[in-house]
Amino acid sequence: MRIRAKLLIILLALVLPPLVAVSYYALREARLLGDELASRAAQSFKHAAEAELALMVDLIGEDVSDNRLLLELAQAMLAADAARMLESPPQPAEPGLAPSLSAPPGTSEAQVRSSGAPLLRLAPTFATLQARLADNLLWAYVALPDGVMATAPRHGPMPAGFDARTRPWFQAAMDKGGTVWTILVDAATGRLTATVSGPVRGRDGKILGVAGVDAPLEAMLPESDLSRRWGDEVRASFVRLEAGRLELIGNRDFLDPALGWKTPMTPTPLAIDNTDGQAALIAAMESRKPALVALSVDGEEYFAALRPFTEAPAGLLVLVPRQAVLHQADSAESAILDRTQAMMAVVAGITLLGVGAAVVLAFIGARAVTRPLTGLTLAATRLAEGDLDARAPAGGRDELGQLAAAFNAMAPELAERMRLKQDMLLAKEVQQNLLPKAPPHLPGLDMAGATIFCDETGGDYFDYLAFAEAPHGGCDVIVGDATGHGIAAALFMATGRALLR
Repeated sequence: MRIRAKLLIILLALVLPPLVAVSYYALREARLLGDELASRAAQSFKHAAEAELALMVDLIGEDVSDNRLLLELAQAMLAADAARMLESPPQPAEPGLAPSLSAPPGTSEAQVRSSGAPLLRLAPTFATLQARLADNLLWAYVALPDGVMATAPRHGPMPAGFDARTRPWFQAAMDKGGTVWTILVDAATGRLTATVSGPVRGRDGKILGVAGVDAPLEAMLPESDLSRRWGDEVRASFVRLEAGRLELIGNRDFLDPALGWKTPMTPTPLAIDNTDGQAALIAAMESRKPALVALSVDGEEYFAALRPFTEAPAGLLVLVPRQAVLHQADSAESAILDRTQAMMAVVAGITLLGVGAAVVLAFIGARAVTRPLTGLTLAATRLAEGDLDARAPAGGRDELGQLAAAFNAMAPELAERMRLKQDMLLAKEVQQNLLPKAPPHLPGLDMAGATIFCDETGGDYFDYLAFAEAPHGGCDVIVGDATGHGIAAALFMATGRALLR
């Protein structure tokens, strides 16, 4: 493996682990923080929405209770005035807009005038009720045992077959002998009404008739206020506790006006899927305390806000879809999670950029460090191949620069030594040529001579000097050793040889 790769791996090993660890920690903490903030925001919005719903239902329940008491008071006043008129001597009706008179089929006009005369004198009472109740009043009426009925405000003829004595409000008041509430379809208009009725009693306690007041159901159940805040899926109902179970006794879907005004009122059990929610509502009704319960009705999730009436065995139940209540909470949670995800994406992007930058910088750094080494390697390779002019690239002032400078200073010295080496080899060859190649041949003698220098050259010398040709001639054998070593001794030896020769 090349040193550049090794250095790159070392640099990355030093840089990447801390960077990755810090980035992982930042991403992990950002995710945990986002989840915690989203959860807290969702819980905060949920509690605020639940508190707002409970407060709104409580205020509406107070308003409904006030309207109920007002209508009961109006009915009691009408019953008292009707009893007084029915038991007082006949008197002319006071001037003003008289109420409408109606009677069952087959009733003679004379009987209508006779029975209705006392009722016509209730015009001031009817006018007072209209002024005080305003939009909360649809009809106010008094019906007698013979079926004759006075109604205000005035209206046209009643539907065919109408008999006040067969209406639920009349029969319930007569049977109970006290104030009763019923939800039914108005015979004249076909609208859903909340009706309060009660007997008209004489001084002796005898029932003289029934007095009633009709209020539009939408006036008693102001769902518009709830729907503006929580959507059109809000369901407001009147409920009662009967035989240990909750029953619906009135809401906007309780009766279908298309079925006609003769449709009887039949309470229906509240179809709650989970028993825990039903038990909580029943406990709230029994204790007469408001409650806010999460429950499921017909497979749909709702928040149920119950406001029991303190003066009656009934209450106002408002069902709001869970999504409508938690919409803001879910939106806040989603917004925080989205922002957290965006922040984590930015951190991840910066981390990737950091890793990429670290890799690039490590590569550049490794290259910057190994470039002088590469130059030195190439220069050394050229020098090893015999190129004495090879030079390493000049570096900085660090150790690599000093190494390059030392290498560049070494090359000329090496060239000089090479030249000296060549000269010494040449001198050795020359000196060897000055020595005899072979000894002379003399009869009777075996002669041999050689010299081995410690260095390339030296001062050792031997020679044969022949003065006559063989076989009668002779020779002188010369052996010498010049003082010193090396070139100086060799030159001295060469000079001596020249003198001898």
